Amino acid sequence: MAWSGVTAWPHLTRDLNLDPTARKNFERHAKAHFHVRTRERPNMLSMQGLEKGTMGYQAALELPVGDSLEEEQFGFESVGTKARAVVDARKRMMSAEGHLHRLPEVEVMDRLRRNGDVYRKNDMRKRPTIETYTDLFHSLMRPRDPVIDKNDHYSLINQINSLVKCLATSNVWIDLSRVEWRIRLGQILWGQTDGDELDDDTEIHDATNAAERAEERYWLLVQVLLSTELLIRLDAITEDENSYSAFRPADGAYFERQANTSVKWSILLARSWLENIEVVKEEVVQKGMGKNLRPGSGWLASLVSKMVLKHSHDHETQKSTHHYTIQGRHGVRQVDGLTHFARKIQWPGIYSYESRISENAQGSVRSSSSTLATPNTTGTKSSSRSSYFGAWDVTSHHHHGQGHRVQAQRRKMAAALHASGWLSKSYVFALLLPGEALSHFLMATLLENDSEALEALGSFANLCGGFVYRGKSFWSTLCIVGRVLAAGQGATECMGWISTDVVPEDTKDGWLNIESEDVPEDLTRLGRKARIWGKKRVEKESSILGDGNENTVLPADFVVPVRIHIQPHLLALQSPFKPSNSFGPWKMCILRH
Repeated sequence: MAWSGVTAWPHLTRDLNLDPTARKNFERHAKAHFHVRTRERPNMLSMQGLEKGTMGYQAALELPVGDSLEEEQFGFESVGTKARAVVDARKRMMSAEGHLHRLPEVEVMDRLRRNGDVYRKNDMRKRPTIETYTDLFHSLMRPRDPVIDKNDHYSLINQINSLVKCLATSNVWIDLSRVEWRIRLGQILWGQTDGDELDDDTEIHDATNAAERAEERYWLLVQVLLSTELLIRLDAITEDENSYSAFRPADGAYFERQANTSVKWSILLARSWLENIEVVKEEVVQKGMGKNLRPGSGWLASLVSKMVLKHSHDHETQKSTHHYTIQGRHGVRQVDGLTHFARKIQWPGIYSYESRISENAQGSVRSSSSTLATPNTTGTKSSSRSSYFGAWDVTSHHHHGQGHRVQAQRRKMAAALHASGWLSKSYVFALLLPGEALSHFLMATLLENDSEALEALGSFANLCGGFVYRGKSFWSTLCIVGRVLAAGQGATECMGWISTDVVPEDTKDGWLNIESEDVPEDLTRLGRKARIWGKKRVEKESSILGDGNENTVLPADFVVPVRIHIQPHLLALQSPFKPSNSFGPWKMCILRH
């Protein structure tokens, strides 16, 4: 269950019969709910094949048309301030002619907290439509879209239509169908101005100051709020579809036409948020001026993101504030998934590491920030964070000339690591969207919370390559070397990472960079020229007959050789010849139809 967010495809987890919590969650999700018609490409359920180092047939076909090949979103070249077209579109959105009122951030957080309660109660369909309509359009939105349901002006259908129109507006919202923004959600929410560098082979750069980051965080929270409002109403209609007289098949078709890919991915974000994130409102009385609040202890407690928002005037000796705390609902589950991942890849010192993580999760160990280090160095501070970039080339196309960018079938990534950073929070809070980001988050979280490994490897990680640590080497499946070594004895594979006892000669602990080039023939088969679109040809090549003619195929063509061991004394009873003892047991190869 800790990794279920990796895919949008329907699936069952293996722990249903072993874990009561998993069984309870499955039964809760078994009830009717809105299932958005969008999937990640390639299918993450097929990314790991039957043999180590391989991938499934569906994933192999979908890679040349995968999500990573999508062009970067126009105007969103920064985690901070966006392009002029985006700024103007957002101003229109908040103007008198736009869809939204500009709510203070405290009200946005309060509505997110309330939506979490509504989602779990699921009582939207039982409330009068005029009540839900007034709640939506009183302070959050403006009713400016045409009415679809003429019988009830306040119906959920009309509310859904307005929300879809708002979220489908171009140049306003983050398009999460782009892989790079699925990864950077946590960077917007929990990133810091210093020490959160990320290189994912895109033109996106970090915010220049805290004000830019705060503004983008506000717009992301508004996008999450609108998406949760939409999903709650879609779930209400889906659960009560048979008795909800206002819902017609034409309304479903209209929704599919209006809801573009960006809207559907926003709905996936809303589901992930409502399932895994909890917004808690706390009133804290603090005596004295300028004193900081006591931070929570423990690893999970240190990952709690607190937004301190004043709600009353200050006094000289005492002030009262509201804390809106973003917490993960399933922190222990996510930590269990992390330790399981560490065991599967045979992480050095896993038993002591697992014990340490468990203690931190229980709050007995106070988390401390780690010192940033440059790649392949230990314990040295970097005076210039920008020096991290260019440490590794994550583009996989080195000889195409400067400035020439080639589409990559799988998104590669290098990032700065530090204890309790935004990468760890993204995983522990389970704010995950379908795609390959989970494999990056798992390894980053593992390293960020193993101080010995972070000191030995350095704090800037090439998450698309490999590294040597304590006599073992670990490789991402993005790297061809890792896929080759996976076939060796003793190698293990889990969630996009491979571990092996094979290490390069004369290599100390540290990150490895493997230079590789794209195959020119493969580059010509991307997008519309991909093999997956030739359905007839794929069907023919996948047939058991191959290129043969079914009229010329004989039963003997399907004979499979089988090796059977026959003991010598049994064979001697049926044959006048006795085998020599020097040959040991006889082996016969027979043909079986």
